[in-house]
Amino acid sequence: MEHSRLIALTGSGIVTPLGNDIGHVYDALCAGQTALAPHAGPYGPDGPVVMSRLSRPAIDAAFATAWPEAAHSDSTFFEKMALVALSNALRQPGALTVPRERTLLILSSTKGNTALLQDEEEGNERCAAAARLPLPATAQRIARIAGLDAMTPVVVSDACISGVAAQVLAQRLIATDICDATVIVGADEQSAFIINGFRAFKALDDAPCRPFSADRCGLNPGEAAAAMVLQAVSPDDLTHSRPWLLATGALTNDANHISGPSRTGEGSFRALGAVCPGGDDGTLAMLSLHGTATLYNDDMEAVAVHRAGLQEVPACSLKGTFGHTMGAAGVLETLLALHAAEKGEVPPTHGFATPGTPQTLRVAAERQHTLRDGDVIKLMSGFGGCNGAVRWTRRIPAAMLAAVPRTLPTLVAERQVEIDSAKGVRVNGHHMTLVERGRDMLTEIYRQRQTAYPKFYKMDILCRLGFIAAELLMDGKSADDAAGTLRTECAIVVGSHSGSIASDRQFQRTIAPDSFFPSPAVFVYTLPNIVTGEIAIRHHIVAETACYLLPQRDDALMLRLARTACAERAVRHVMALWLEAPDDAHFHASATLYHVGTH
Repeated sequence: MEHSRLIALTGSGIVTPLGNDIGHVYDALCAGQTALAPHAGPYGPDGPVVMSRLSRPAIDAAFATAWPEAAHSDSTFFEKMALVALSNALRQPGALTVPRERTLLILSSTKGNTALLQDEEEGNERCAAAARLPLPATAQRIARIAGLDAMTPVVVSDACISGVAAQVLAQRLIATDICDATVIVGADEQSAFIINGFRAFKALDDAPCRPFSADRCGLNPGEAAAAMVLQAVSPDDLTHSRPWLLATGALTNDANHISGPSRTGEGSFRALGAVCPGGDDGTLAMLSLHGTATLYNDDMEAVAVHRAGLQEVPACSLKGTFGHTMGAAGVLETLLALHAAEKGEVPPTHGFATPGTPQTLRVAAERQHTLRDGDVIKLMSGFGGCNGAVRWTRRIPAAMLAAVPRTLPTLVAERQVEIDSAKGVRVNGHHMTLVERGRDMLTEIYRQRQTAYPKFYKMDILCRLGFIAAELLMDGKSADDAAGTLRTECAIVVGSHSGSIASDRQFQRTIAPDSFFPSPAVFVYTLPNIVTGEIAIRHHIVAETACYLLPQRDDALMLRLARTACAERAVRHVMALWLEAPDDAHFHASATLYHVGTH
């Protein structure tokens, strides 16, 4: 088999409340510093929030220095923090040596410019809120300012695993010659929208969080941005250097619950098994875990690590230092773990004291010694049942063996579905006979097919649209038909422009000062990847699920993104869905069920 090019980390940049230099930030966290503190900002009526928060004046100053030509633009705080991290990465010597025309920007974020929702609600036209709320618009703006707009930017919005999922996508796109380099930037701003969503779930700790500890009781939100430049290299390029190489990555789904992890750690176990098929082989420096300090997440990770035979590998969580930085977490925590491994160390897990998980992990409140330059695994999990893992190495032969094939299989369409709120439904070109249009049309299809899945009525418009499209694609082959068998051969890839904007606006209305009742039932649907979780649960799919936000519908790009799921050898079918539902009355779905063909 012809193997792909090696993928090297050639540039990195971070923006955190502890500083913007990776070495200095690492030393600070090892010295016991934490960015977590009470903040009384505009987060609602329930008092201060323990979180990590970036200095607005400091970001403004750094942005003006890094991008003077854009200093007087109407860039939002979210865009500025992302661009400062991106600048820090690009200005490193040798960071980007390939043409920018062959360089793709990947933005990793869960909510992006959600802070603008309040301006929109109040009729404030600052920053043209309505146009800038969809994440693809933000990605285009960042790409344009950074001079990386020759290729269409891709937004990875897969809840907490976004930063890891972005790395997996980057490796596959570079390995298969779609591009020669990617610049990944992960960022999220903490706003009243997000804070009150976590409060509605009763997931926040009023004190600094304590990952994996017996007394842990919740997470702390965090703000940060982080960027990495990945480029294709050949073994000849590495004669005089030993950069970090992205050896392999995997994405999976729990198929368990949209807001709760599998108690057996099924998805995380499968992701770990994909990047560590032999368990602990003596080459691992550390596991950089998700470690949110919520009860079920930490328990689940401990179970998954033990099931994968990795319980003796030193492990850490950085949530006690930076809080949960969401779209930045997978990138920021990977970069700091690689820096630590170069020193032969594992960073401390701040807040950890008495072990409190079902199985004990090698987590410590102080830095640990480990194998210098050993392999690093970054593991994440998130709402929608998604899980992701990547493995970084400095061992060239190992990276070559684990690489993605240079050529991925073709995809052959088996079944196609078109749903339009005004025009109706076509399956393989044939119109369905329906009376209703708009939201009621989806309910009519649900009832017409006699689908026994009452949870449908709790879903938001995006998930209802995706659910019905998947039902028609699977042609009645529901989870009931599978008799509970987990399906490992079918991947789910969703593309959208507006994402979860309909639910975003609905949740924003629940936190209005004169009508304050934050709804957890609405908040969970403010993540666009939840639709992949709903489909996975319905059909017991535990293979890869991914959610990408794009500037507009692009069938050729969607096909390329769908093909990347074929890098997972077990995948035999790919369900690819373009879903656009900016409100309950206007929506469109274009969905195809593919089977994997030949190379």
